[in-house]
Amino acid sequence: RTIHLETPTNDSLEIVSASIAALRNIYRSDCIYKKAGVIVSGIVHQSQVQLSFFDDIGNIEKRQHLMQAVDTVNDRYGRMKVRFAVNGFERKWKLKQERLSPCYTTRISELIRVCA
Repeated sequence: RTIHLETPTNDSLEIVSASIAALRNIYRSDCIYKKAGVIVSGIVHQSQVQLSFFDDIGNIEKRQHLMQAVDTVNDRYGRMKVRFAVNGFERKWKLKQERLSPCYTTRISELIRVCA
């Protein structure tokens, strides 16, 4: 199922809301789910976003300030200190991450060492 956002956004609340709406459309209680994936496309820089005539600019600015505040708190106190209720709380289970790609660009400890 594909969901198209009217205006490109980096607002987590809007993305979560669209994701929940998509999930409600495809979820079947008679199926057992193991994995799900998300593909993001049409990424544009924030300065190149063309707003709709009907967009509420005041609300967009308030949400941007909120997202910046959430990011600031999480940067200062640790990942996921402030999160959305749909994320839940501490879980007893962990992701398997058996096919996790290395993080060469974000973790120096995962850089490949080459000896000459």
